[in-house]
Amino acid sequence: MTQYGFVDDLSWTLGRNTIKFGGNYSRYDISDFDPGAGTIPAVVGETMTDFYNGLGSVYTQSFPDRLSQPVALWNLGFYGEDRLHLRNNFDLTVTLRTDYNSNPVCQTNCFNRFNSDFANIDHSLTTPYNQSITTGLHQALPGSYHPWSLQPRVGFSWQPMHDTVVSGGFGLFSSIIPAFYVDSLMNNLPGDPSFVFTGVPFGPTAVGNGQSTAAAAAAGLKSGFSNGATVASLTATVPGFSPPNFFNAANDVHIPRTQEWNLQVQRSFGTKTALTLQY
Repeated sequence: MTQYGFVDDLSWTLGRNTIKFGGNYSRYDISDFDPGAGTIPAVVGETMTDFYNGLGSVYTQSFPDRLSQPVALWNLGFYGEDRLHLRNNFDLTVTLRTDYNSNPVCQTNCFNRFNSDFANIDHSLTTPYNQSITTGLHQALPGSYHPWSLQPRVGFSWQPMHDTVVSGGFGLFSSIIPAFYVDSLMNNLPGDPSFVFTGVPFGPTAVGNGQSTAAAAAAGLKSGFSNGATVASLTATVPGFSPPNFFNAANDVHIPRTQEWNLQVQRSFGTKTALTLQY
């Protein structure tokens, strides 16, 4: 991964106001090797008897077009803050921050998604795969993605007596969308179909072994995708074919935000003891 960016902050005091503002930018260029992770077959869940007989309870293998994919994303944020010294014993802080989380991109246009959300696609077994799936996408999320997040915040500090301080605040705070979900979008069919079989032999010389069954299923799916292949047609023509897994992104994705608030009363007793009550 290559990462670069900048952070800049500026503050100055004008009378009773302490004003701050700034911004930050970060860019990530990633070589994602996740597509190659499933190319080596895996057999899991077998008993000792199954292992002795060369049978796998669950056999999995994937067939990517590339073993790695170049992915890029960036984040941009701005904020402005004003701390008002309203009285000698009362301060009020008001802040507004906004962040932009880019839509991750694949430089080889490797993302594949349903052309609608899962509930609205045609679920018939005779519907061609290429009518439900859009391939060769540059951006991971659909156009309805909301990249901006607005985060207002306010806080105060009040000292009613020299040994007592009351403080509190409320704010909205955003999180960066974890980018690991793009691994699943680039691993979708037809670019990287992954197959799961149960009860197939895994010895390479056995008839109908997992390696040959999975390879035939991948070849049939990739060649048939552009020609209107369906689950029904592939199941009928490719021995052992089973529908591969598919991962989809929602159409209406927002940057996650959390609400945080607190209220605190602190009272000192002499120079060595203090009592704090906080919610």
